[in-house]
Amino acid sequence: MMNIAIEEHDIGWRDEHAPGEPTMTQHDRLTWSAHLFDASIPEAFGATRASQRLHWTLEEAQGEAQAWVGNDPIIWQPLEDLVSVGLTSNVDYHALVRGEYLPQQHIPESQFCWTTIFWYPPARDRWRDGTPLAATEADRLRIHGATWQIRGNEMEIISGRRSTYKVRASRRQHWTLEEAQAEAQTWMREMGISDQIQWGREEDHILVGRVIEGYNIVLRGRFLP
Repeated sequence: MMNIAIEEHDIGWRDEHAPGEPTMTQHDRLTWSAHLFDASIPEAFGATRASQRLHWTLEEAQGEAQAWVGNDPIIWQPLEDLVSVGLTSNVDYHALVRGEYLPQQHIPESQFCWTTIFWYPPARDRWRDGTPLAATEADRLRIHGATWQIRGNEMEIISGRRSTYKVRASRRQHWTLEEAQAEAQTWMREMGISDQIQWGREEDHILVGRVIEGYNIVLRGRFLP
């Protein structure tokens, strides 16, 4: 278990109902996480490695991803909706950093939060809506081994030896596991799927849920910076 020691001035939050106490601005609430994907495992879903502790800056998250891949420099693509994709010379690996807002309520003593990640069933060689790759997207896949579309809190990625996978992720995190589970179930209802998510056992702050239609849901817990 990690030991956590965070001082109020490191977080920068204030209680707006208590004059003179810290408050957290919307900018201060933005955190960043790093994720590494391995395209050589086609049957896998989800990141093979991800931040266990959030970062206050984009650069810190990118630095964590770079440490994972060692001397192979990651070439970071411009931010799109708080997401940056990182490419390496090894087409089997790509990285990703995401900006995620903390919950609007006050930071609890636990200093720990949860995010919901919803994995759609994989498709092959085209975007999930059936649209073929545009020329620039095909060139990106040929040169870098990966191509992507980012729209708000939904990301769709095609990588060389792996199926197309589409992901929806929390834009705002949750203080409790139960709130993250409720968000996942809400997304299912929005898609017209009435099945209850079947949750496995939590291991190392990760909980996986599944429904019969083939959707996978990952709830990932992370420590605050």
